[in-house]
Amino acid sequence: MIIGFFGKKINASSPALYTLVDQNQATKETYVMNIIRQKHTENELHNLVHQFTSLIGLSKLAKLVNYRRHSEISLTKIIEWLLTTKFLGRSLYQAPATPNFTSRTVRNNLNDGRINW
Repeated sequence: MIIGFFGKKINASSPALYTLVDQNQATKETYVMNIIRQKHTENELHNLVHQFTSLIGLSKLAKLVNYRRHSEISLTKIIEWLLTTKFLGRSLYQAPATPNFTSRTVRNNLNDGRINW
């Protein structure tokens, strides 16, 4: 199976082994995926989600989907909170309260028609 991502192809030969092939430079890099362990605290899980969003470049992806900030809260903070909530096994209605925004703010940002999801 080949997965395309930002001009690069990922060959997934097994569930845990991925080879990254750069089309422009013909270089190969092999990565091994580790098993995701259950995080026992919200803070550990939030740190893991923050590292993931930094790794994939979520702010650059937000620009690609034509996200323009219409509120004081950044899209990365909203998506990090949403992923943390979902990985904790909660819905938006059961989500922990945050001082920065509410679950309604998250729904409004995700349902914004100006964003090309």
